[in-house]
Amino acid sequence: MCIILATHMSPEGRERLYSATGFRSFDDDRERHRVEAAFRLVGVPYGDPFTCVSIYPCGANPHADSNRYSGDPPVILKPEVLDKLVIAGAGDIQNIAGWGPARIRSALLDLRNLSREEKQAALLQLLEQRPDANPIEARIFDYEREDDVAEDRYRRDFL
Repeated sequence: MCIILATHMSPEGRERLYSATGFRSFDDDRERHRVEAAFRLVGVPYGDPFTCVSIYPCGANPHADSNRYSGDPPVILKPEVLDKLVIAGAGDIQNIAGWGPARIRSALLDLRNLSREEKQAALLQLLEQRPDANPIEARIFDYEREDDVAEDRYRRDFL
């Protein structure tokens, strides 16, 4: 079984992705404190800059309207981006950060010391645990850049 890595981004995000600096995600101040606390529970330091990556099982269609995170169309990422993933959750990380400690510990996974194959297996397990049909979220502690993109059907529409 395989997975699909994608980042859903706005037109402004695409402009940054294809610029010299690249694209990154943000937590607002309130969310940042909650996410930092959740990451501490699983022994992962908060990373900034970071980029959110949506993880789909093979066969899913990240381009379907129902899969558009915040209504923004996806950029499909190269499989090599898997090597950059640091932490993943069985759902949206900001939502998980609002759960109780025991539930957070079972929903967040430190990926830092896993091989690519181990990361893929762990992400497939998290996909099985997700509370709904939405993708799960992982994070890289860096910017995404044009070199990370495998496919962007919408680039011409927005740039």
